[in-house]
Amino acid sequence: MTELDPQDVARRLQEGSQLIDVRPPEVREGERIAGDRQIEFDQLSERANEVKSDTAVVFYCRTGKRSEMAAEAFRGSGHDAYHLGGGIEAWKAAGLPVEQDA
Repeated sequence: MTELDPQDVARRLQEGSQLIDVRPPEVREGERIAGDRQIEFDQLSERANEVKSDTAVVFYCRTGKRSEMAAEAFRGSGHDAYHLGGGIEAWKAAGLPVEQDA
């Protein structure tokens, strides 16, 4: 299973997991989870080398659909990959902090 709840993601981030936002810039709406990197979903295959293969990775988007597909694809390629179930919307609903882009 690749889906993690917000608390699991927060714990994994403290343990050093990578966090990748797969939303396009215009959808980020100025909110993001601290410590993330953005690689748009449509660019993942061409930028896959930017995702470390020796460190767990968690993908997220707005509601979890695109990030689930990303996690499945990377898991199929041998990565320890997960996604934030419910996306950043679930993260915010859980009361976890977001950063505002300037």
